[in-house]
Amino acid sequence: MSIASGQQRIVEQVISLPAHVTRAHGMQRLADAEKLAVRVPARSFLAGFVPVGAALHFGSRVLVLGYSLRFQPQLTTMMLETRLLKKDLFGEVRLESDGAGQRIVRDAGPAAAPLRWLAQGLMRREAGALAALDGLDGVPRLIRLERSRLVREYLDGEPMHRARPRDPDYFRRALRLLRQMHARGVVHNDLAKEPNILVVGRSQPAFVDFQLAWFARSRGRLFRVLGYDDLRHLLKHKRTYCPQLLTARERRILATPSLPSRLWMRFVKPPYLYVTRNLLGWADREGASDRGERR
Repeated sequence: MSIASGQQRIVEQVISLPAHVTRAHGMQRLADAEKLAVRVPARSFLAGFVPVGAALHFGSRVLVLGYSLRFQPQLTTMMLETRLLKKDLFGEVRLESDGAGQRIVRDAGPAAAPLRWLAQGLMRREAGALAALDGLDGVPRLIRLERSRLVREYLDGEPMHRARPRDPDYFRRALRLLRQMHARGVVHNDLAKEPNILVVGRSQPAFVDFQLAWFARSRGRLFRVLGYDDLRHLLKHKRTYCPQLLTARERRILATPSLPSRLWMRFVKPPYLYVTRNLLGWADREGASDRGERR
């Protein structure tokens, strides 16, 4: 099958980070008929033909050719731009943008070989939690899960440590979102990190990064303990930005950590911080020490 000439429009987009435009992706698009644009990984001039299209690489320029699934040849273009947000031993997190919008891609392909299996397991864990929370405002929508890639909705917001929310309504909504999440059988397990909590729009809360989340079909004792720790972590942030709004009950919760939390703080967190910050150079803004550094 060849690509016929005619009413064809070609648009070229310079990719800002060509090094990241090397993996196979696809996106289904609807117009007059279903069209499929496919980018084939290659470093050569002609990436190759596939059943529904081809990709040409001109240095940092990527041109994707696709034609109708009705076998009526028509040239379409997908413009893809990627921006690296995070890279560590567990892979990469990128922001991808094209004509269909923006999305977050978690890629375990570049992960360290000994940890790739763990990175893929964490992605499956995140996908399960996002699927259970589908349709809940303040939680990104799962788009798809592949063997080594997770694609989710991009939420346009600021991380808490940058936005520094002072609006009382923000924390009321955040606590309501946490209750709704727990009601669906999901505990986050990583709300101590302020980058995992966003301020979206006008004081709307959102939770992201569900790699450590747990979806439980029955909310037993362990679920309730972990849910309690979720609440304590959120109240710690409220104490940082709106301490005058804490109720007497919330202060009692903050003063009463769970047994797992006490064990973590005493035996696990000190070596964890030493390894991640001193040896690996990570800075995940976890814990009260980071909050104190901003004052």
